[in-house]
Amino acid sequence: MKRWPIILGAMCLLTPAAARAQDPRLRAALPAATAAAVQAVADSARAEGLPAEPLAAKALEGASKGADQARILASVRTLATRLRTARAALGPAAGEAELTSAAAALYLGVQPADLRRVRAGAPRGRPLATAFVSLAFLVQQGVPAGTSAGIVAQMVEARATDGDFAALQRQVAADVHAGATPAAAAFARARGLMLGRAPAAPPPGAGTTPEDLP
Repeated sequence: MKRWPIILGAMCLLTPAAARAQDPRLRAALPAATAAAVQAVADSARAEGLPAEPLAAKALEGASKGADQARILASVRTLATRLRTARAALGPAAGEAELTSAAAALYLGVQPADLRRVRAGAPRGRPLATAFVSLAFLVQQGVPAGTSAGIVAQMVEARATDGDFAALQRQVAADVHAGATPAAAAFARARGLMLGRAPAAPPPGAGTTPEDLP
């Protein structure tokens, strides 16, 4: 089952919003007690150096869908935990966009070690938000999490651009729609995008063949 809102939500949060001591959006959308509880989670996250805006956005999304208050608060707290896990994997220098997209990948079953694998091949200071969005996308398409991480890590090591990652998503989606298996489409499209760039070895245990990647 495809969960497109996860990817779309992650991409919409790539631009951070200004922090607020008391978010009027929460007060307008939620009962007072729930708004206060969500605000407390957001304030705690902000004090830890984590982004608070994704937490407010999660609560507002739940309110817009008519979710019950307990579920909204549980979802916000779970997201805060995923953001902490992402920061632990990526390090204190990770920005809001990276943490938000990495947290979305964790939700889909990606492991902290997979996030570290992608980060390990990146040049110092290279933002990886689009790489983590692509990682989550491939998992949604049905590529195993570890294999997806291997593909994305290879692209990062080969200095793939944000445009390359956007193209990967478009092309794999089209291939899967046309009947290709997700993993085969991902390997083939990554290979095509990386031709002419630094060569990358197949991820260990991915079941690749010599034809999969250059």
